[in-house]
Amino acid sequence: MGGFPKIDGVKDSKLTKTTVFDVGVTPMSILQKIAESANAEIGVSTHGHTVLKPYKKPADKKKSITHTIVANKRSVILPGLDISNSIKEIPNRVVCVFDLQSGNTTTQYIGKAALAATEPRSYQKTGRWITKYYKLTNCGKPFQDYLNKKAKSLLSQNNSKIIYYEFDTYYQPIEIGEVIELRYDNFSIKGLVSNIDLSLEVGAKMHVKIRKV
Repeated sequence: MGGFPKIDGVKDSKLTKTTVFDVGVTPMSILQKIAESANAEIGVSTHGHTVLKPYKKPADKKKSITHTIVANKRSVILPGLDISNSIKEIPNRVVCVFDLQSGNTTTQYIGKAALAATEPRSYQKTGRWITKYYKLTNCGKPFQDYLNKKAKSLLSQNNSKIIYYEFDTYYQPIEIGEVIELRYDNFSIKGLVSNIDLSLEVGAKMHVKIRKV
């Protein structure tokens, strides 16, 4: 990870496999994926600095701040909470690829799995493929059967939607990649900060997007 200072818990790592990114994926998402191979994660501080930190699963992170919104009382968080999900991002097809090297010859095996035509998100219902690719470095035998079963398993694992919450607030000392707890009226939400839009004007606000964990 050239250009970043050495950080405890983050080790140098050489990419040993090909990673495929879909068209439209942001540069930050690509860097995050590369950082994961070094057991790290990339974020942006509230001051606009790029930071590299040891990776932690969202469930293992301590919440950095508790936001509290109580009706009829003052709060730095503005009223309103937008809720959305990643239903449009969930794949309806998974493709697994394995390259078998034998001397100077490479034989490629491909396994596929797709949602049944009766499923609401299937190609037959939506008219478009949402495909997620996996390039495997290890493969059981027989290769074709293994890849087809692996694709079916991965398709099932990717079949759950992600819930997002968005809200506006005045400045908060939080960073992308941190886990926070948002308390809104009579319920609370724990989520990973996935995006922050911060205005630099006097009295400016932050628009925060968190992913439920």
